[in-house]
Amino acid sequence: MNAPDAAAEEAGRALENGANAIQLAQCQRTATRRTAVPTDLRRHCKSGKPILLHPARTREMPTIRPRNFQNTKFAGVLGWPYETGVTLARLVFSGIMDRYPDLKVIAHHLGGVIPYLEGRVAHSFDQLGVRTFDEDYGALLNR
Repeated sequence: MNAPDAAAEEAGRALENGANAIQLAQCQRTATRRTAVPTDLRRHCKSGKPILLHPARTREMPTIRPRNFQNTKFAGVLGWPYETGVTLARLVFSGIMDRYPDLKVIAHHLGGVIPYLEGRVAHSFDQLGVRTFDEDYGALLNR
């Protein structure tokens, strides 16, 4: 994904030649950059096929690499669900899902933390702008 235009071209070629979906390895470092999703989403949406999101957080990432815990499953047990939840939220909050309403996204590992925290997520996101007055969340909340 360091060459997003080439990656989008390859994804298009694969889909046109029978692939059922494309898979993107996502992590927080890439979730804010344009490499988090293919650059040619119109073409991808026309295929009617989904994007499969799979987390890419590793043991080497600073929040996973506490001393004496290298052999634990922190990355898979805690890091991956977190990364998936953050990426899904960013797809919504960035407006990508509004700009591409036909985009199909499948999140591996049961959607990360979102299903488990649904009550907290729904309540917290409903409260956007209630406690802060320096940002206008009106347009985002209307979407």
